[in-house]
Amino acid sequence: MTEKMPIIAMLEAYSKRRTDRWHMPGHKGEFPSLSGAWDVTEVAGTDNLHHPAEGIAQAQQLLARTVGASHSHLLVGGSSAGLHAMLTMLAPGDAIILSRWVHKAVVNAAQLYGLVPHWVQPAWSRAEQLPEDRPEDLVAAMERNPQAKAILVTTPDYYGRCLPLEAISRCAHRLGMLVMVDSAHGAHLPFSPLLPPSPAAWADLWVASAHKTLGALTQSAWLHASARIPEDRLMRSLAWVQSSSPSYWLMASLDQARAQAERADWAGLIERCEDFRRKAGTLEGIHIFPSDDPTRLVIDVANRMGSGLAAARVLSESGIELEMADSRRLVAIATPWDKPEKFDRLIAALARLPQRKAAMELPPLPEPGERAAPLTCARGPRRAVELACAAGEIAADAAGAYPPGIALWQPGERITPAQIAYLQALGAQGAELFGIYDGKVEVANGLSIGDI
Repeated sequence: MTEKMPIIAMLEAYSKRRTDRWHMPGHKGEFPSLSGAWDVTEVAGTDNLHHPAEGIAQAQQLLARTVGASHSHLLVGGSSAGLHAMLTMLAPGDAIILSRWVHKAVVNAAQLYGLVPHWVQPAWSRAEQLPEDRPEDLVAAMERNPQAKAILVTTPDYYGRCLPLEAISRCAHRLGMLVMVDSAHGAHLPFSPLLPPSPAAWADLWVASAHKTLGALTQSAWLHASARIPEDRLMRSLAWVQSSSPSYWLMASLDQARAQAERADWAGLIERCEDFRRKAGTLEGIHIFPSDDPTRLVIDVANRMGSGLAAARVLSESGIELEMADSRRLVAIATPWDKPEKFDRLIAALARLPQRKAAMELPPLPEPGERAAPLTCARGPRRAVELACAAGEIAADAAGAYPPGIALWQPGERITPAQIAYLQALGAQGAELFGIYDGKVEVANGLSIGDI
């Protein structure tokens, strides 16, 4: 039967592997089945996401009360839809402060809506082989660009590191800027005082992916707003970026995820995570990377296998699938649905990792090239050129290497020889290059300085 339904066949094959899932979605495959009768549309008695007055309105009110928002909204297009809706609060030509370590949905939205980003280069730690957004750099960028209408930051990041939002928010509000937060990895934060604080006290708008760290179905997320954001205006924006036929299964899973999180044993989960860190830290060549979020397990294996990417492949072969890996580390997302025996199996698998100590070394990030055209040049004519021959060209797409996952250039920036050398070196070490296809990059076609 499934040979003519390849997606179903693919998913059945994956589920039959019975892997230990340390990746999103947060329910880890233990999601209660939904009734087929619940797959409905906007008819009498089912409410309407874009004009809620009944069950959807009540669910959003319960959610806002729980997370400390003035108003909250269900997202059926993931946090990406929420990020797009947030940026429609700005007008074409408005400036916004952005880190270069921002989600691609933010860059896409800025291109579509004609925004002018003022980029902040993350700091690079050679010891940790990781970029880091520093609050002092973000504050300095706001002070240099007081005409900007907003700042958008990411917290927590993939490694569970959280920015001190209070200082950022105070500066932004003093300068009349909105504070927008991509908290896709922080949907669980409002549900326990043992977790880092959520953005509610400092942000004007923030997204949270309930499918990442809570029990909602994939593609389900939330958008929260403070009293500074008019609810009717935000709802108009959401209607622009979300389907006019939203899935009631996704909305039901969001309602369920909120209720589940309110009664989940977060203290028990955190205790299991701390016990895991103690045990894993005793293994030879294993170091536990510090994280602000106690439920994010970040395991440095560089002194054992040399590369987190290589270790992830070994663990996958033994039935353990992680959320991600980089040049040094493994990252596992722990949720209340991860049973104690899963932690024990992960410890045992780490103990079996072979000893290979040729660590992947990432060079420092090269400086970005000059801004030579607007970000919106990404929407214009383009052509493909060989990466090796791209120096001096104006980028039409973002490109970089993973790890570390930062775009070296954004559309409208001139590509430099140092950036090309960086990508070639990381590609030779086995890093995954993005924005580069068949050895070529997309550049703006026919643009010159006189066109700007």
